Amino acid sequence: MSEQQLDEEVVFHVARELTSSTKRAEYLDEACAGDEGFRERVERLLEVHVNELNLLVTNDAFSTTLEQSPVSESAGQAIGRFKLLQEIGEGGFGVVFMAEQLRPVRRKVALKVIKPGMDTKAVVARFEAERQALAMMDHPNIAKVLDGGTTASGRPYFVMELVKGVPINEFCDQNQLPPKERLDLFVAVCQAVQHAHQKGIIHRDLKPSNILVTLHDGEPVIKVIDFGIAKAISHQLTEKTLFTAFGQMVGTPQYMSPEQAEMSGLDVDTRSDIYSLGVLLYELLTGSTPLETERLREAGYAEVQRLVKESDPPKPSTRLSTSGDKLTVIAKHRSISPERLSALIKGDLDWVVMKALEKDRKRRYLTPVDLAEDVRRYLSNEPVEAYPPSPAYKLRKFVRRNRSVVVAGSSFVVVMLTAMMISWWGWSTAVAAREEAVAAQEEAVAAQKEAVAALEAKELALASEQEALADFREKLFEDGISAAFVVDNTELNIVKESWTSAGFEPEIIDLFEGFHELFCGDPIKAEQILKRGYEGNSESRPIAALYSMSLYGRNVDYGKREALQIKLRSMESEKSVGIENVLVGWSLLYQDSRKSTELLKPVLDRRWPIGWVMYSHALALRALGARSFEMAEEALKRMREAEQLLADDVPFAMTTGLWVRLVAYGLSDDPKYNAMIKAESDPLAGRLRGRLDEWQCYNILVHYFSLTDSRSLEQIYETVVTNKLAGFRCGYFYRIGNDQEALRYIDDNVEDHPSLRIASACVAAALGQREVAQHVLDQIKEMGTRKTQVGALEILLYLGELKKASEIAKTLKEQFVAESFDLPLGALMLRLELIANSHRSNEELQQILDELSTSEIDQCWGHYMLGLFCLAKDDPVAKEHFEAVVESNQFICPPYEMAKGVLSRRFGLAVE
Repeated sequence: MSEQQLDEEVVFHVARELTSSTKRAEYLDEACAGDEGFRERVERLLEVHVNELNLLVTNDAFSTTLEQSPVSESAGQAIGRFKLLQEIGEGGFGVVFMAEQLRPVRRKVALKVIKPGMDTKAVVARFEAERQALAMMDHPNIAKVLDGGTTASGRPYFVMELVKGVPINEFCDQNQLPPKERLDLFVAVCQAVQHAHQKGIIHRDLKPSNILVTLHDGEPVIKVIDFGIAKAISHQLTEKTLFTAFGQMVGTPQYMSPEQAEMSGLDVDTRSDIYSLGVLLYELLTGSTPLETERLREAGYAEVQRLVKESDPPKPSTRLSTSGDKLTVIAKHRSISPERLSALIKGDLDWVVMKALEKDRKRRYLTPVDLAEDVRRYLSNEPVEAYPPSPAYKLRKFVRRNRSVVVAGSSFVVVMLTAMMISWWGWSTAVAAREEAVAAQEEAVAAQKEAVAALEAKELALASEQEALADFREKLFEDGISAAFVVDNTELNIVKESWTSAGFEPEIIDLFEGFHELFCGDPIKAEQILKRGYEGNSESRPIAALYSMSLYGRNVDYGKREALQIKLRSMESEKSVGIENVLVGWSLLYQDSRKSTELLKPVLDRRWPIGWVMYSHALALRALGARSFEMAEEALKRMREAEQLLADDVPFAMTTGLWVRLVAYGLSDDPKYNAMIKAESDPLAGRLRGRLDEWQCYNILVHYFSLTDSRSLEQIYETVVTNKLAGFRCGYFYRIGNDQEALRYIDDNVEDHPSLRIASACVAAALGQREVAQHVLDQIKEMGTRKTQVGALEILLYLGELKKASEIAKTLKEQFVAESFDLPLGALMLRLELIANSHRSNEELQQILDELSTSEIDQCWGHYMLGLFCLAKDDPVAKEHFEAVVESNQFICPPYEMAKGVLSRRFGLAVE
């Protein structure tokens, strides 16, 4: 098809939609531009179209024949594996059916197919462009493409998820959503459009009917649909050329950007969607579009173009103040009084909307996410980046709109000024001498001011340079931390080179490398690297923080790690870069989850997905310690936001994604909710099973399958024998009666892994193998660290030697005090306190536990200790304490698995 033929077809399709003969004539005058031959061919097409419509109306037999035509789809027919149920929509070249997928799963879908008679090359290209545009995108707020193909008659179709929603403006009005909730929905729309832009797609027809709201678990969810006139930004969407032909106005006038109103449509970019988003925001706030629908209906085609390109809309607050009686209804739909609504929008929201609606696209927001960020700033009571246009800019716009008037006025002013200058010539000569003297004095003052200004400018430039350098360092630091979480260290090497080239602190390179080893490599190597960095700069908070974290869980003297924590707390009052505070918060993850989340929370104000993952991880840990399902839900919400922006192959994001879902699963008592979470989690767990050699993956899968799938848990234990989570492994095999595996670590080298041998020795003691357990205990007493020695007391408790355990616990407490460590209470000290007082009554011990515990994790450990005391005393109350351990759902605590084993082996209870 030639370009001329394409132009004729496009003009024909636009003209046939204009029912008014006057508007159609105006459009043809404009589109055909005096080409009578071109216009004659279009009018012949229109005449044939009218005759066809008349034939369809008057000839029943033809109508019946058309319905029976094999190329016309209708309800009940099948296209491939899809059965058409009913027609639910129709566009310019396609018709949409609700259909049922019959295999391999049954579900309701939306199926779009080209209309019979519309399968020209140009329309097919447009249709395939829409299909390709949707297929390129994967975002929860954009309708997904599920399948595609061609009908028996050769017309293409594609299948989308069925969105049962209502237009966003109708949803907001029907539910009388207040402005804040409307703005929250609008931010989700911006995020979806941003995703499309990142995939190279401009929507070009954003309007309420293409932005639907559906409910998921009672919560509103945005779905952007109908990319039917989408256009690729940087590449072709199909193998054919997708034209936006001369004379075609693509879009809906109320929501159309000025550049879309141009005849060619060749100058449209992503900022066109920004304008349409501005119109949508205007409507959500005021109930009407900037160009009112009634005004556009009364205007001809050329006038519509002029209004879109030149008419400046009133500010939203101005539109509201001039709405008269309508304002009451508008405010009611927003659950707010009319006076408060106008006051709420006036100011910041006015400028945010008007910046998006700038006729000059260079003055609009650059991206949808920039617009969303300004809305977020408004919601957070922060200064917005939008600001009113300057007087000079307004003057330039006035001159462009009124050029002829300005030119005439300027000529008159020039004539008047000339006459005045002649009449004042004599007077100016008389005062010239006095002015020269004044000028000399002013020149001297000006020189002095100029010197001062130059000095101030130099100082300002230096300050700006330092500020820019600090911002660059902050961003580079952030990039380094993000890259450290990725197994492939290519990006990390780039950051390290940039850091070195900029001349920043060399020891931070150790921080990047140590962080990378800690999460993607060898923890022992990580400790060595971070130790080197710490020795190079012991006053660096982030290095001290990560060095401390590298020591956690290792066979390292407890005091060494605690000394670092004390130092970090003493440095907290010092001013430091925000990203460095984040690392301090991360290092406190397992010592003080409340403080950890406080220091990590500021990352939510940054567009830093890895930071959001870190915050989600910490908040989930805090939720587990407090048994707060609400916190777990918040952590999962933040995690899902981060997952939308991160690649699928970031191990830290995958393990944290599973961890956060696991906490929500463990704290929920709703079977339906747990089924939903498990459906989300199983694919993640499946991907992580291929990375069991990475300790983070191993740890999270052990915890996940311990709650959801005991068979998979046993397979992991059989596949990988490691020194990680030895207590969980021993407890599991003890519970199921596989004593050989439960005692696996008895013969390991105590110098390398004393905690492993403690786990197996506790099982040996529980099984009555006293000599074996005592032998391990004797070795550990001589060479274990403080923390290891506290752990070894459990062996004595299983052996029933409460008095001996109590004496050792008192000695260890005295040593801790003598070494002057400002220890947080935590589970370690709680265990020592309880063991030191194990001779007291159950009631007294329970009182000590209640007074000293600060979290559910402390309670879990405390009940475990009390259960062991009762076992030693042959007190049946032991069963209640072990049941309390399991009921606490603190599945990351070693006592959790061992308590289940005791209940199973000693009390004959079936525990899963």
